[in-house]
Amino acid sequence: MFKQRLLSGIILVAVMAAVFVIGGLALFAALIMISCIGIHELQRVFCPNDAEPNAAKGLFSRMTVFGVAYAATPLYYFLLRIPVVSAEDDFAMISTVLLIALLFVYVCTFPKYQAHQVMAAFFSFFYVSVMLSYIYLTRELPHGAYYVWLIILCSWGSDTCAYCVGVLFGRHKMTPV
Repeated sequence: MFKQRLLSGIILVAVMAAVFVIGGLALFAALIMISCIGIHELQRVFCPNDAEPNAAKGLFSRMTVFGVAYAATPLYYFLLRIPVVSAEDDFAMISTVLLIALLFVYVCTFPKYQAHQVMAAFFSFFYVSVMLSYIYLTRELPHGAYYVWLIILCSWGSDTCAYCVGVLFGRHKMTPV
């Protein structure tokens, strides 16, 4: 398991290194794709039975709360690339529209989702899409081609070290209570 995880991490870093060097639209498209994959992974955690057909029938029965988060991701990234008003106003607008859309889906498909799943979809947009967008924003700064490597090296290094510590010391609980 460790070898497979290490090898996949090295391959991912090599692919992302090429995308970081190229920057621009390649990085923009890669981050949209990675954000949607991340939202999908969180959907699998919070809504494990979402793929099963639901008993509810009607116009809105196929809508999902995570589908709204998927749709908001490219919209948010395009607002980053081509700001309509200002960065703060665009962020407030997309946050408000996302919340209203999620609540609309929640009400129209009421028995299908619980409130914690709607909150998970709202959180997943910010945790995945917004956080990853800072890679693109950092890359677009003057000398951003150098700064962006700090983000990747720090996150990859801390993840690898945490995994290694877990493997080595995982049998001994740090805080048993």
